[in-house]
Amino acid sequence: GDLYLVGRGDPSLSTRAYQKDTLEMKTASFETFARQVKRAGIRRIEGRVLGDASWFDKLTTIPTWKNGLHLECGPLSALSGDQGLEDGNRVAAPATFAARLMTQALRKAGITVEGKPGTGKLPESADLVDQQYSASLRAVLKRMNKESDNFFAEMILKGLGKDHYGEGSTSVGTRASKDALHALGVRTGTYVIQDGSGLSYGNRMTAQGLVKLLGAMRQRDDFEDFYDSLAIAGKDGTLRDRMRGTAAAGNAHAKTGTLNIAICLSGYVTSANDHLVAFAILMNDDPIDWWRAMKAQDDIVVALAKASLPGATVLT
Repeated sequence: GDLYLVGRGDPSLSTRAYQKDTLEMKTASFETFARQVKRAGIRRIEGRVLGDASWFDKLTTIPTWKNGLHLECGPLSALSGDQGLEDGNRVAAPATFAARLMTQALRKAGITVEGKPGTGKLPESADLVDQQYSASLRAVLKRMNKESDNFFAEMILKGLGKDHYGEGSTSVGTRASKDALHALGVRTGTYVIQDGSGLSYGNRMTAQGLVKLLGAMRQRDDFEDFYDSLAIAGKDGTLRDRMRGTAAAGNAHAKTGTLNIAICLSGYVTSANDHLVAFAILMNDDPIDWWRAMKAQDDIVVALAKASLPGATVLT
């Protein structure tokens, strides 16, 4: 009969080649599924591989995005393979594409698959052959924050909506984000959240709110995981080529945000006398001069790294 591939919102499910060349992390793979199917004694699938993406809603993009921004992320689906990318292009039907990648992996493992890949809802009578989890949340967040991975961010947001409120949608996921900000002490009404990646031009947050968030994160038991997920100046991620050869290099841990109308940088840097400083630099214009804005940000962060600050060594 048919073999169903059921997605639960893992943004990292991929082929091993994609993990090596693009994600640079080990996570759930189609090849591992194929190996487990073979271990179960299955040598022939007379039906098809059918992808089930019903865990999330059917919206594959964000309604508030400007035209063309979908090229930066997507398509969003509870079942996706290789981030919905084929030869550098976004696929139109992510669940079918994932089913095709699964079919290819099965055939490569020596399992005959007679039918063409497609989509379908898992029947209640189905027997489970195997299941996989993604890499740890720590590893997934590191990929998301260091590389500013919009797809990971949007998929995780939908997953939060599903896990906390039973609906895998962007709108409900933003509710989970707002609840978290409220719990961390960021005042309601000082921000607007329309998506998970920040691509929407309608997103709003103050520098004060961001620094409040960074300070609250510093008090958490899992702060080191969050801190390690941020790009390091002059070393990796979106900051690998910035602030090299300065006091901020290998020191500042931060998250970038780049659009035609905004250049932002928020994170932490340790001063010359060991103060851990939280900072948020938000620059807006339409269009904005990226080079000048980033140079100004780098100069500010380097100045903080070189400074000797007064008072006790606490988060400033």
